[in-house]
Amino acid sequence: MVISYWDDEMAVFLSQLESLPSRLRLRVCVESIAWTIRTLESPIQDPNVASFVSDGLARAESAVNQGLDFTPGLAEFRPRFNDLFEEAVDPGTFQFINAGLFCFANAGSELPFTAAVNILSDSYEGALYRATSASITTEVERATPRAREVIEYQQGQITDALGNAQGLRTIDATP
Repeated sequence: MVISYWDDEMAVFLSQLESLPSRLRLRVCVESIAWTIRTLESPIQDPNVASFVSDGLARAESAVNQGLDFTPGLAEFRPRFNDLFEEAVDPGTFQFINAGLFCFANAGSELPFTAAVNILSDSYEGALYRATSASITTEVERATPRAREVIEYQQGQITDALGNAQGLRTIDATP
């Protein structure tokens, strides 16, 4: 599905996200998906999906708290993802497990920008699918308050991380 509203609203912010160090990209993504899932109007019903998302978030939050550039454990989580692929039938759940798996994506030792974009986009899509049963169009996206909330949260996370990155560069530049 093409999410043009999210793409339009996030374009400038995604270029800022790309400029961030990997550990800050990971923080933005993990905090965004965690907030999105924890503020759902109704929790994920499927216990296997809920467990996968919860376990993945716990692992990703631990990586963020340790200052890592990516979430270790892809080999452990990929088989669980594959098992859940067919089970994710509730609206938005596939997007949430997909976003969770992308938290483990790494190129060498960092979270790639493309994975970060997928995490944010999938989190948004998951929230959108859970917020409306209408066929998704740009107009439906714009008219769905939850869509705006998720976008604003993601934008705020990127803005905060950019400020943190600039502060780190200033500290690094001082003698």
